[in-house]
Amino acid sequence: MNRNQKIILMVGLFLILLSGIFPAYEGEWRRTGDNLKVNLGYNFIFAPPNSIKVAKAFNEYVERKYEISDYLEFNATIISSRFFIQIVTILILTIGLIYLFKDFNFKFKPIVFKKNQLRNILLAILTILVLGSFIYFIVSRIIANTR
Repeated sequence: MNRNQKIILMVGLFLILLSGIFPAYEGEWRRTGDNLKVNLGYNFIFAPPNSIKVAKAFNEYVERKYEISDYLEFNATIISSRFFIQIVTILILTIGLIYLFKDFNFKFKPIVFKKNQLRNILLAILTILVLGSFIYFIVSRIIANTR
């Protein structure tokens, strides 16, 4: 295993460790009839969101004042499917990159442009920036007028 592969392996293991330490949480509001769910983002594994934080997340959707006894209806759980998808994705990417970098010798070769090539590249970049800004300006004006 060469140096690049070792770096890729360490980064992959670090990402898996981070995925385990900071899992994604989902808040649930248990009511009679149906349970509502909301994404709570990523939190530290030893400090999961409490019922008050879950209730505040639902306040964005439902205008209601909660009593202390109402907080028993709220709980947070780890989204295990997202966790496993993250782990599998990191593993596949890590293994694929390790395989791609098995015979990779990193050598820098300077890129040399001729005078006309450099001018054309800069002109193309400037044209793309100007056209992109113009399109953004027109679209933002159209959106602002429709509100």
